[in-house]
Amino acid sequence: MAHVVYIDLPCKIHGCSKYDADGYQTIILNAKDSYKKNIETYIHECKHSEDYGAAFDVDELEKVRHK
Repeated sequence: MAHVVYIDLPCKIHGCSKYDADGYQTIILNAKDSYKKNIETYIHECKHSEDYGAAFDVDELEKVRHK
């Protein structure tokens, strides 16, 4: 399970994931977003756990994840 934090982010940024050296995931959610949007973002960011350590271009990965 990932650690979740809420931070005031710019309106167009709903969340992101960070990984420590051991591969532990921290999900950052936008504190300004609604509960529903934060749930959607959480689910999206959890999918990135499959990508950790892989050599993907982040921009390309996001295009695929948002289809």
